[in-house]
Amino acid sequence: VFDAEKMCKIYGGHLPSIRSREQSDVIQAWLSGKKIQSTKFWIGLYCRRGGIPASSAHDLSMRGIRAWFDGTTYNDEFTNFLDPNDDTSTCDLTVAEAFLFNGAIEGEWQRENYSQTLPTLMCSKPHSRGPDPALTTSTPTTRKTTDSTDKFTTMSTTSTEPTTTTSDGKNRKLTRLELILIISLGIVIVTVLLIALIYFLCKRIRREHVQEMVNNMQKRFSRSNTNAIVRQDEWEIRRQFVGIDYSRQLGRGAFGSVYLGRVFSGNIPEMAVRTLIQLNTLKKENNFVAVKTLHETADREAANEFMEEINIMKKIGFHERLVNILGCVTETEPLLLIIEYCSNGDLLHLMRERRMYMLKLKDTAGESFAERHLIITHRQQLMFGIQIAYGMEYLAQRGFVHRDLAARNILVDQNETCKIGDFGLCRKIEGESEQYISRGGRLPWKWMAPEALERFYFSVESDVWSFGVVLFEIITLGGNPYPDWPAVELLHRLKSGERMAKPDICSDGYYEIMLACWKGVPMSRLSFEKIRRKIGQELEDSSSEDYYLKLDAAAKYY
Repeated sequence: VFDAEKMCKIYGGHLPSIRSREQSDVIQAWLSGKKIQSTKFWIGLYCRRGGIPASSAHDLSMRGIRAWFDGTTYNDEFTNFLDPNDDTSTCDLTVAEAFLFNGAIEGEWQRENYSQTLPTLMCSKPHSRGPDPALTTSTPTTRKTTDSTDKFTTMSTTSTEPTTTTSDGKNRKLTRLELILIISLGIVIVTVLLIALIYFLCKRIRREHVQEMVNNMQKRFSRSNTNAIVRQDEWEIRRQFVGIDYSRQLGRGAFGSVYLGRVFSGNIPEMAVRTLIQLNTLKKENNFVAVKTLHETADREAANEFMEEINIMKKIGFHERLVNILGCVTETEPLLLIIEYCSNGDLLHLMRERRMYMLKLKDTAGESFAERHLIITHRQQLMFGIQIAYGMEYLAQRGFVHRDLAARNILVDQNETCKIGDFGLCRKIEGESEQYISRGGRLPWKWMAPEALERFYFSVESDVWSFGVVLFEIITLGGNPYPDWPAVELLHRLKSGERMAKPDICSDGYYEIMLACWKGVPMSRLSFEKIRRKIGQELEDSSSEDYYLKLDAAAKYY
């Protein structure tokens, strides 16, 4: 059976007969409207026996006439053939050929073998029924044209009309309602996505606009408020608020100097004034401060150590027996550390000056009251020890080791009370080791414990050892420790158990406290709390009349 005819029968129709030019034009218009390129479809024109005109000179046994597959005789009035030499009246029965419509060549008919696969076909559709979609796996696209004599339906085996699969696995065409629902759902989804996209874009634009407004406000604020101070560091002071008297040098070290300065209390950072005591101290000193700065020749390592000292003092906090930080200038150079001003200088110089005065006296009883303030009594010495122990007790509780405890680093205020200063070597004890391992450098070896001399191990207990040496300095009014010990023998003699002898003017109880600070096993040394209590007991036991010391100028530690 001819493929085109069979295919049309599957759909319940048959190959059409083109009975009028109008019908031929409709087919060509359909092709032209769809813009089908190089697409061919059969229309069922074939060669059949019989009906040959009598005037034909051909062999009648091999000739036939063109006809449509529905049996209607072909009328060549309505069909244009590609080859003008084609005999349109008869055809050859021995050739398995038919004619197809070529949409790519302006709708002209073209001779082809009709056994080829049919990409597209055209059938005449009965009025009573249409194509059964269950009979094909490729649902055809339909386009209907109607005239007074017939109705046509075209079907393409490559069509893309929407389908759905039924429960028995077959495809069916979607209904109009289903198509409307699917399209509506798609429109809703696209609309929601567009709204969400617009929302987030607007939100982002608004956020950027707000940020731009904030930045502009900050710029205007900074320009209109040049004196406003907005800082992250609560200790920072503007340089113009710090006055330094470079003619009044209070101290000098290897990499820096300390000068007398002045900062009005109103310019001290509020968070830096931790207590009323600190604020009152500043006011009592008439707003004078001590300003520590680096030498111009200091290198980067010295600057780093100076910054370390500033940061340590910030962390330590306020205590009345410490030289407290009041502020700093670190945002610009030179770096400045602003601390409390102690008008009587360091304890070592104070004791040595008083000692020189006292050694000149033969009998202090005859001195006037105005001169007695230059005399240091034994009770004052004990008070110095208690005050220093109190400050060291606070440092130990805070987890710090001073590492440079000596009389030269103890400052004396206007009331002749001691304050621990110079935190350049002070370090925070990390973890549970309760000791700090130094990498060497400038260290006060005469004040160091054996474990610090040998392995650079520093701890609260090594500070206790140093405090014992400070007690020696106090009782001798600035005497030199280990005066007759060669430096190379110091560690060996200490490890062997040898200690400094008791000074001539030292009581037994006072010397016992010194020896308790110098025990070889660090953990067996006294704590600063116990030291403070023992010195306090010595103070209670001392005579209230014993207000002066009789010094021996020939002592070797002088």
